[in-house]
This record gives sequence, C-alpha cells and structure tokens, in this order.
Amino acid sequence: MSRPQGPVQQARRYLDEHYAEGVRLNALAAHVALSPYHLLRAFHAEVGLPPHAYLASVRVRQAERLIAAGHPLAEVAAETGFSSQSHLTHHFKRLIGVTPGQYGRPAA
Repeated sequence: MSRPQGPVQQARRYLDEHYAEGVRLNALAAHVALSPYHLLRAFHAEVGLPPHAYLASVRVRQAERLIAAGHPLAEVAAETGFSSQSHLTHHFKRLIGVTPGQYGRPAA
C-alpha cells in the first residue's frame, strides 16, 4: 500500500518531471493547493532548499547525464531548461565544481 504524498513531495515530483519547463512558484503552489509563501517555507523546511534551488539541482543532474553521453553543451542547456549555455555553466560549476566543458572532457 503506497502512502499518500504530501504537498512538498508532490511539488518535488512535479519539478523532477517538468525540470525543462519554466516552472513558476505561483503555478507550483497552485498545483499542490498551497499559497506560494506556505509552499516556499514548507519546501525549504523539508528539502533544505527553496524550490528554485532544487529545480536548478535537478537540471544540473540531468545536464551531467547528457554531457556524459556526449551531447553538445548548447543542446544540453536547451534540453535541461537553462536559458543559455552560460546559465548552464554558472549553475553547473557552482554545484559540481567544474565547468560543463571540463566535465565532458575525457580524462588524460
């Protein structure tokens, strides 16, 4: 028997499934029937990150997978919902510690 999901788990699942889209806090809050403020506080308390930071981490994890598979960086940025390759690089380096180009280079 599966346990019912609370609003934060529903929001996480929605972000995991719709990471490439421009998800806004108001739309996410409406999806889980909470006010934006309540969702923001509950999400941060339960996940340890606000929804926008969680979404960036999901996008970076997906980018890692695509880069490892050899996809071009501009394509990776577009497919994972980043506005540009520069935007991808900024978030990727902050979370992973290296640029996407460095990550995708074969080890010497």
